[in-house]
Amino acid sequence: MHYKLFIDDDNSPYLCNSIFCIKTDTYTQILSDKSLYVDAFDEVCVNKYCWNNNMNHLFVKNGYAIHMYYNWKANHIEYEKQFCDAFFE
Repeated sequence: MHYKLFIDDDNSPYLCNSIFCIKTDTYTQILSDKSLYVDAFDEVCVNKYCWNNNMNHLFVKNGYAIHMYYNWKANHIEYEKQFCDAFFE
């Protein structure tokens, strides 16, 4: 039996309440592009960037992830970096 681990989706309506992996420089570029914002959060920005650049979402079936600070902590990116550096050390 062949089990497909990944689902490559170029037609998903919206990616939210999920973990996503992204290159730090790409995420920084997204955050600095004010034309992508509709509110104070990054979900719409990430989706709009994806759509504007013809990128697909890649879903991992039965995946497990740790949800980071989710924008509730000032300087959350620095806290997340410290956590990941310590976790993967």
